[in-house]
Amino acid sequence: KLEVINLIGTLRREQDEQSLAFGEVMLASLKVLLILAARLKVPKIGDSRTGTIDSRHPALIQLRELIEENYQTLHTPAEYAERLHLTPKTLGRIVREYLGTTPTDLIRNRILIHAKWQLLHTLKPVKEIAGELGFSDELYFSRIFKKELDTTFAQFRNKVRMEAAKKMLKNRSLSISQISYACGFDDPAYFCKVFKNTMGTSPTNYRMKEASGKQRLT
Repeated sequence: KLEVINLIGTLRREQDEQSLAFGEVMLASLKVLLILAARLKVPKIGDSRTGTIDSRHPALIQLRELIEENYQTLHTPAEYAERLHLTPKTLGRIVREYLGTTPTDLIRNRILIHAKWQLLHTLKPVKEIAGELGFSDELYFSRIFKKELDTTFAQFRNKVRMEAAKKMLKNRSLSISQISYACGFDDPAYFCKVFKNTMGTSPTNYRMKEASGKQRLT
């Protein structure tokens, strides 16, 4: 919260003073604000790797380490079972007994954490993210993402962008164009279209409603 308050203070100060390169400072601060908003949606990678691993079985500790080291290249339980010198059936039984899930779910969960982090913190295209995770078929990876999260890549990314945009729209010193660029949109008109499709109203109307709501409260 303190970081957000400080950023808003920076934005207001730059808008008032309009010193050298104030526009670049405004955009940089807005992008940081977007990242902070995104972090609220996805846990840090190091805090949520493959679920809580029960230390009572050493194979599970080794499995977590193997997944963390190899999730971008190894995607099947059989590949991990081989490295643990277990049969896939035995590995599956251990994971179900101690964790109540499957090796496939553990592996896929780690893959999805990486994908969500990249979608929220970078502007990388889906094809590039899929390639990072060892999937040469972008459409196949998109189907996995949709099946597991019940949303598409674009919907997932745009939802967080729009939540950040809503916060920025409360600051009337920021133009719609500045907000659209900070949210990763090169075209303000397209940003307005996505905002309206997602929120059911245009950015301008949303800002006006927020302002009128505040006036009624004062």
